[in-house]
Amino acid sequence: MPQNSIDRLLEKFNVTSVADLEGLYQLHASCHAAQIQLLTEQIATLERALYPHLIPNPDVQSIPHSCGPSSGAAPSSAANA
Repeated sequence: MPQNSIDRLLEKFNVTSVADLEGLYQLHASCHAAQIQLLTEQIATLERALYPHLIPNPDVQSIPHSCGPSSGAAPSSAANA
């Protein structure tokens, strides 16, 4: 997870803000932040694209609600979008 990578980078240098890192490490953190943004956008795109195909499908509707995000299944927001 990229946010975890940013947090570990801050811990490594014992700072609380990306702005407190040296230049190359700020770049490293900004690359992770860009990756977070891209992944978030891709998730939203996939949820919008899959929603019309999954929600009407009776097999998908029969999946127990306990198969949520914590179990590794698709995000629950996909079913509620």
